[in-house]
Amino acid sequence: MRRVWVGLCLLISAGVVGCTGTARHILQTPDGGVIALPANTELNRRKAEELMTARFAEGYVIEREEEHVVGQITTTLDDARKFSEEQSGTKKKTAGSLDTTLSTRTTSTSNQTEYRITYRRR
Repeated sequence: MRRVWVGLCLLISAGVVGCTGTARHILQTPDGGVIALPANTELNRRKAEELMTARFAEGYVIEREEEHVVGQITTTLDDARKFSEEQSGTKKKTAGSLDTTLSTRTTSTSNQTEYRITYRRR
């Protein structure tokens, strides 16, 4: 029973940590700053608002929100297919048969972005 209780506590605490949202300051000036979020989700935005309120309890004004390119992601997919010569609808391996392998490689590159909120003291 104790193992079940410990496992349940670990599962709940992992879920709470996963639901806290992620936001971080990437620039702070005396009168404002910029906060970066991995994506503009409700949880991440809530965390960003907590950070802005912690800095300026008297209030803040959001001046700009934007998606910002921070890098690139390259994905490569390889595919190889083997084809054999067929005679009469069935594969027959003979001294003169022909096996062919068709290989393709597809590479795509996309921008990696983050969401940024620029704010200042009210």
